[in-house]
Amino acid sequence: MYSNWINNDNYFDDLAVFGLGFFHPGGMKRTKEICESRNWADIKVLDIGCGIGTTIKMLSMMGAEVYGLDRSQYMIRGAELNGIPKQNLFCSDATKLPNFTNNFDVIILEGVIGFIEEPVKLIRNLTNCLSYNGEIIISDWEPHDRNITDFDDQYGFNVYGNTKLAELSNRLYSKPENIRVRIELDEAKSFNLTLDHSITRVHSFFNLDGIQDDHIPAIIRKLEKMKSVLQESIECMSYIMVLSENELNKKMQLDAD
Repeated sequence: MYSNWINNDNYFDDLAVFGLGFFHPGGMKRTKEICESRNWADIKVLDIGCGIGTTIKMLSMMGAEVYGLDRSQYMIRGAELNGIPKQNLFCSDATKLPNFTNNFDVIILEGVIGFIEEPVKLIRNLTNCLSYNGEIIISDWEPHDRNITDFDDQYGFNVYGNTKLAELSNRLYSKPENIRVRIELDEAKSFNLTLDHSITRVHSFFNLDGIQDDHIPAIIRKLEKMKSVLQESIECMSYIMVLSENELNKKMQLDAD
């Protein structure tokens, strides 16, 4: 696992290894907003793109029964190291869901939709996973703020960004809440991306005895990319969209017609 990571650049895998648990538009402030938006006691939740399990832990402490899904095996590993039970985690692409029909009261997507090529199709599939009167909560890039697709060339991952988010909003006949939140600067400083701390993270994540000297440049390169993405993310706005199961079913049926 370590050999594959050190020899390949993957933004999401690097986030997991370096322990950046709320590295998404709006940051922890936006996550707290979601957590404080309702009573979570006895609510069954699926966190799509769960990362290392930060939101899962917060909602679990509030009484919810939370499951996480992420396509990165490194994120799933990070969630396990973060104390999330293995049986509550699924390593799968959001577009290829396990059999979750009518399973969840709430499905959360934080910083996910911007990376999905066909977001309307994804939401349609997720609607089938909701229980009666369930909700989908989307928190993501603010689609009219700036052209975040520049990330594609700079950092080597696909961001469908503004166009797809605006399409999703329009297709669902909904307007995102007009609440814009940047990652706060003091929160950005809490990301410990020093070399010494990151090497310690790599040690513990992969359970290593040591790191070869010739691997240090690769770790430094990964860290510099994380810092660059963080700086860009601070400048991006985010929004929240809450969609009910009843509303979604009606709109998806209109869409199909």
